[in-house]
Amino acid sequence: MPTFLHELRQAVRSLRRAPAFTAVAVLTIALGIGGDTAVFSVVDGVLLRPLPYEAPERLVSLEGVSYLGEMVELRARSRALEVAAYRGAAEMSLTGQGEPVRLPGSAVTPELFPLLGVRPLAGRWFRPEEG
Repeated sequence: MPTFLHELRQAVRSLRRAPAFTAVAVLTIALGIGGDTAVFSVVDGVLLRPLPYEAPERLVSLEGVSYLGEMVELRARSRALEVAAYRGAAEMSLTGQGEPVRLPGSAVTPELFPLLGVRPLAGRWFRPEEG
């Protein structure tokens, strides 16, 4: 322990003699800790925490279902799918005042939002006959 205290006093004296080096060293350590914290926050939020859905372990995304008819046929033939919902990319035109604007969006079936366990902020969900 006396050797450690001697080394610590020596280090503090050396850092006091070179304030520019001390500032750069402290700034480098602070940036490193900040960067590590930011990366951990992203990894924790994206990879480590469960999805914010009612039963995330039961959700499966099927790639390659290119249109709604395929999904309807898949749902009718499958014994493993309890509920199937479709989401496909779509572009919409926003019209009103001025020139129309093209906006990206999604075409979905009425089952998607209840399947994910989300609630509408206003109004109601789509009815099955609206799908």
